[in-house]
Amino acid sequence: MWHCARANKLPQYWCPQDLKAVLLNKVEPYDEMTEKSQKFLNILQRLSSVDRLELSQCHYLQLLKLGLYLEEYQRNVDSRKYNMYGQKIQFVHDKLYKIYIRDIEKDHPLHNGCYLVELIDCKDTSKTKCVLKVKSVMNDHVVVVGYPLFCESYQSSQVFNIRFRSNSYPFRCGHYALSLTSFYKMTPYLFPSKTENTDSQKVLPADRETWFNEQIAENPEQKQGVLNIIGKSSFPTPYIIYGPPGTGKTATLVEAICQIYQSTSENVLVCAPSNAAADVITQRLLKYLPSMVLGRMFSPSRDTNLIETEVKVCSNLDDYGKIIQLNCTLVRSKRVVICTLCTCTRLLFLNLPIKFGYVFIDEAGQSTEPESLIAFTAINLHGSPRCQIVISGDPQQLGPAIRSKYAAPILGQSILERLMKLELYKKSNDNNYNFRYITKLLRNYRSHPIIIHVPNELYYDNELLACNDKCTFASNKFPVGFPVIFHAVYGQELRENNSTSSYNEAEAAAVLKYVRLLLGEKVGDKAIAMKDIGIVTPFAAQSNHLRRCLKAHNLTNVTAGTVEIFQGQEKDVIIVSTVRSRTFVHEQREHIGFLSNARRFNVALTRAKAVLVVIGNPTVLQTDVNWRHFLRFCQNNNACRGEAFDLMDGNDAKDAVAKKSCATSADLFSETLNVLRLGDGINRQKGNHFNRFLFSAARNQNCSIL
Repeated sequence: MWHCARANKLPQYWCPQDLKAVLLNKVEPYDEMTEKSQKFLNILQRLSSVDRLELSQCHYLQLLKLGLYLEEYQRNVDSRKYNMYGQKIQFVHDKLYKIYIRDIEKDHPLHNGCYLVELIDCKDTSKTKCVLKVKSVMNDHVVVVGYPLFCESYQSSQVFNIRFRSNSYPFRCGHYALSLTSFYKMTPYLFPSKTENTDSQKVLPADRETWFNEQIAENPEQKQGVLNIIGKSSFPTPYIIYGPPGTGKTATLVEAICQIYQSTSENVLVCAPSNAAADVITQRLLKYLPSMVLGRMFSPSRDTNLIETEVKVCSNLDDYGKIIQLNCTLVRSKRVVICTLCTCTRLLFLNLPIKFGYVFIDEAGQSTEPESLIAFTAINLHGSPRCQIVISGDPQQLGPAIRSKYAAPILGQSILERLMKLELYKKSNDNNYNFRYITKLLRNYRSHPIIIHVPNELYYDNELLACNDKCTFASNKFPVGFPVIFHAVYGQELRENNSTSSYNEAEAAAVLKYVRLLLGEKVGDKAIAMKDIGIVTPFAAQSNHLRRCLKAHNLTNVTAGTVEIFQGQEKDVIIVSTVRSRTFVHEQREHIGFLSNARRFNVALTRAKAVLVVIGNPTVLQTDVNWRHFLRFCQNNNACRGEAFDLMDGNDAKDAVAKKSCATSADLFSETLNVLRLGDGINRQKGNHFNRFLFSAARNQNCSIL
C-alpha cells in the first residue's frame, strides 16, 4: 500500500478559502465573515504582535502548516509587483525566447525559485494564457522555453502582459513532510529530552589512526564532533555541530562522512537548503573520496550551465549533459547521496533498496523547519534502525528568509535554533555543552582576531579563538595592528521609483574611495587585488547602485552584494555600506528597521579575513545596541574616520547580550488553532491514490494527517 503512495506525484496544497479571505481583506474584519474566518483573523492579529513563537508538541504541525500557507500567499503577493504590461517577446532560436527586464533586482521572483512565466495576449485576453518555463536569468533579460502551442502561434508583433509565477514546489515539499511527520508520529522525536536518551547504551569510538584532513586531528572540538558522529553518541536524537563563522563546520562534516565511508559499510544522505551549499560539500568530498561513490542529485529544473565541471562527474547527468530523473538504479550505486532538501522529497517517492545509516543537514540554520523535516522523514522511509541525524549551522547567523510578517514568528526559527533552546542542548551549570549531543567549534581560521572581537563578545561568549596567522595587514592609513575602520558618512537615504529598497550615493562614493585605497596593499605577502575585495550592504538597491558605480570605474572584479548573498562567503577585504540615514519609531521605541537584525549585523562583520571597513551614519546606527557597541570599540581604538560624532552612554556589551527576542508560547493559541484541520487544503482529485492511501491510513492509525 505504501509503495502505491510513493508512486504518485507530490500533491497540491491549497490555502483554505476562509484564511485566504482574511488575507485578501488585509487582516481586518469584513462583512459576512464565517466562523472560521473570524478564528483565522484572531490568530493572525495575535501573530502580528509576536516576535517569535515558541512551538510546542501540542500545536506543532498545525502552526507549521499555517506558516507555509501564509508565506506562500505573501510570495505570490510580492511577485505581482513585478508584473509587466504591453511587452514583446524576442525569438532566439529553436524553442527559446527572451524577455527583457531592466536591472533585475536580487529580490525579483526570478532569483527566488520562480521557474514559470505566464503570458496573456494584450489584444485578445480571452485567449488561454501561455505558460513558459524559465531557462536562465541574465542581468537584463530572462530566457524562457516555449511549449509547442506557444511556439506555433508566436508572432514577433504580439504584445503580452507578463506575470511571474511564484514557485510553489518548496511549499508542497514542506506540506508533504508535515504529512509524513504526522503519519509516523514523529513529533515527540522532534522535542527530545534527556530522559528519552539512555546514555549508558552509547559507546564512543576509539581515536582514529588516520585522518583525511590532518588539521582535524589538531582541533579538539572538530575531532570530538567527528568521533561522536561516527559513534552515534546522541542516537536517537539529532547530533548538532554548532559552527560559528570560520570555525570549519563544513570541514568537520566532510571528515565525518569520509570516516564513515572508510570504517563502516553504511550509506549517507547529505542535504542542504541550497544548490550552492550542496555543491560546496560535494567539492570538498571529491578531494578525498572516489567520484563513483558520490551521487550529487539535481532536480530536473536545475540549469546545467550552473553546475561546476568538477561536480558533474558525480551527478545525475547523462552523456549528453542532461539531468536524469532520480531513480532507484541511480541512487543504489552511491554510498554518499548529496542533494537539496527539496530534491530529497523525490527520494521519498522511490522504493530504494538501500538504507541510510546517517542523514546530514548542512546549513540547517538557513532552512525552515518544514524544509528540514523532509530529511527527517527520510529516516522513516530509507533509514536504518539506528540512523543518526546530524544537523549543523549557526543560530547566530541569518536564519530562514521569510517574507510574511505573519509567518515570520513561526517559520523564522530554524529547527537548529529551536533544538538548541531545549534543555538537552543547552549549556550546563559548568558552562559546557553535553558533548554527546552537541559540539561547539571554537577555533576561527578565517579572520584577524580584531575583526571577530565584537561578534565574539556579543554572540559567542568570548569563546572563539583566532587561529589565522596569515591575515596580517599593515598600512599607514589604518591604526597600527588594527585592521578595522569605521568611516562616518552623513549621506541621504534614497529610493528609486516603485522600489522598497534604499541606496546612498554618499556612502557609495566612500566605498569607491576605500576600494582604490586598498588595491595593491599587502595582506601578508600578497597584494590585494579586486577579486579579494567584497562590498556588503543590507539593501538590494545599494547593491545594484554599487555594481553600476564599480562598472563605471572599471572595477568589475570587485564583488558587491547583500548580506544574504555573502553568508557563507569570505574575502580578504570586506567593506560594509550600511545605507540607513533615518530612524523609525515603533511602540515608543526608536530603531533602524531591519538593520537592527543582530544576525544580519553578525554576518556582515564576520565575512572579512584581513581588513574590515564599515561605512555609515553614526547618529543613526548607535540607536541599535549592537552597532553602538561596534562604534565604541572603533572609537576606543582610534579607528574612526570621516565626520566627527559622539556616542551616547551605555554598557553596550551587557545591553546587547541581555537583548532577546520576545517569545510567545504557542499554547496561547490553543483555543483558536482547531480551526486549521491538518487535512485542509490537500488536493482531493478523483483517482489520487496518494490521498486515498493517506486518509485511509490515518483512520486506521487513529492519527491526524495533513
